[in-house]
Amino acid sequence: MQEAKFSGSSDEVRSEDKWSVSGITGMTLVEKRTRSRTPHIEPDLLDQGIAQLRLEIQILNDWLASLEAGETEPRRSYEDMLRSRHEMLVSLEQQRARILTPAPDQPDETSRS
Repeated sequence: MQEAKFSGSSDEVRSEDKWSVSGITGMTLVEKRTRSRTPHIEPDLLDQGIAQLRLEIQILNDWLASLEAGETEPRRSYEDMLRSRHEMLVSLEQQRARILTPAPDQPDETSRS
């Protein structure tokens, strides 16, 4: 693997180095600059995450229902976890909706031949 070389005091990367692959990301500088800013997430993975969060939310609700009135510390902890799971669920559902609804300026992937 070729490392980026710096010339003199200008600290500019030589032009041939812009094509070298980074050991950290495995991407060239050109690939990094032209990649999409929104990461591609597999719909199946999102579905699995959504299902898992729904299950965890149900479990937390059951735990909260089983707590006695004096158990304030566990209640606070479970409520915090529940709130966090709800936020993650909303985020994943929004990502899933964006994947299912292509942007108006972009053609649907399934309609290409």
